[in-house]
Amino acid sequence: MKINPFKYWLLCCALFLTYGCENFDYFESEEDLGKRIQAEWTCIHIPKDSIDEVWTFSNGRMTIRYGNNLPIVDSTDYVVKTEVDDARLNLENFGTFGTNSCYKGSWDIIRLEDNIMILALKGTGGACGTGILQREFVKRAQ
Repeated sequence: MKINPFKYWLLCCALFLTYGCENFDYFESEEDLGKRIQAEWTCIHIPKDSIDEVWTFSNGRMTIRYGNNLPIVDSTDYVVKTEVDDARLNLENFGTFGTNSCYKGSWDIIRLEDNIMILALKGTGGACGTGILQREFVKRAQ
């Protein structure tokens, strides 16, 4: 049986493209990712802090508070953007209190599952540093 080289090449390309994807967030629409991100997420700090950092996403607005039932510390608008090979969460206009200005920017959505979210932001320099800022979250029970 002779294998058609074009079909073989096409199969190899399809496997290569899908095998490397940790998840399929890249192939979801902005609307679908936007719906999945809407929740309360607790940031996982290592070592564990005594107070939880909670990010809440709802209807295009993101808020940050520390601990249960404490006042909002900061807030901003957010927008989810996707391309074929990229999923991003844009956080701009921090400033209610300005305490989290290092969180401003275009975050890579590394992983977004039912109960886990991982985001990464390239540092902009200055007080915020120049490395990669990564935040890992678990969804809070509703």
